[in-house]
Amino acid sequence: MSTQLPNVRTRSVAASVPIFGATVKCSLNSRVIIEQAKGVVAQRGNLSMDVAFDRLRRHVRTHKMRWSEVARQVVETDLGTEVLGAPVVGSGAVDQR
Repeated sequence: MSTQLPNVRTRSVAASVPIFGATVKCSLNSRVIIEQAKGVVAQRGNLSMDVAFDRLRRHVRTHKMRWSEVARQVVETDLGTEVLGAPVVGSGAVDQR
């Protein structure tokens, strides 16, 4: 007569699947809002996407905020103006600074 032990590893993996799925979904949602914020900053400042990302990163670091929170505020409020600093006025050419 053999006793079958429960497969602890299988159970722990199965239990973590909903958590993993929620984490992936949250990460994807954060990434989407960050991309939207880059677009907002790039459009408002007439900047390349790389420069817009740099401006966002500088704001995140300076203000010690989370990426997702800064991105959400840029998209939903006028934080994009603060991220840009002074409004960029130019000839319409894309700022490559």
